[in-house]
Amino acid sequence: MTDTYGREAPDPFTSGSYQRGRSQHDGRAGDSFLDSEGGTRDRLRGFANRQKDIGVDKMAGFAEAAHKAADALGEQNSGMADLIHEAADGLSRASEDLRGRDVSELYRSLNDFARRQPLTFFACSFAAGVLLSRFLKSSSEGDRRTSQHHHQGDEQQYHPSPSL
Repeated sequence: MTDTYGREAPDPFTSGSYQRGRSQHDGRAGDSFLDSEGGTRDRLRGFANRQKDIGVDKMAGFAEAAHKAADALGEQNSGMADLIHEAADGLSRASEDLRGRDVSELYRSLNDFARRQPLTFFACSFAAGVLLSRFLKSSSEGDRRTSQHHHQGDEQQYHPSPSL
């Protein structure tokens, strides 16, 4: 893999470029350093793969929920239900494709895509960031409302009804 400037781009999960570029003062110390770095890299890869699997499971669950919602909507608006089924099918296919791939492979694919289509990659990254920030903001607001509701439920408050 090469970056924009023609240099070798390191893969954070498999690259040995850090090891190759590091000078070793003592053979034993260098070996233990490399062993611990390899173990850390393996733990990082394992953690990333577990997180990917959790995300894939959530994607599959979302696709299943979308199919159920489309089935319920089908009686009222079959055209909209068909579109939702189509989107859910695409999400199911994507989750199955991701399930069978390793994080290192996904990283390389994403890196290649970003190099081939930088504007599309930037636009998708920006859109994902906006959606994520809106999701996180709404989640934190929902938590605050739930917390306030519980505190208000502890006290009996008088709210006069508007005069007619």
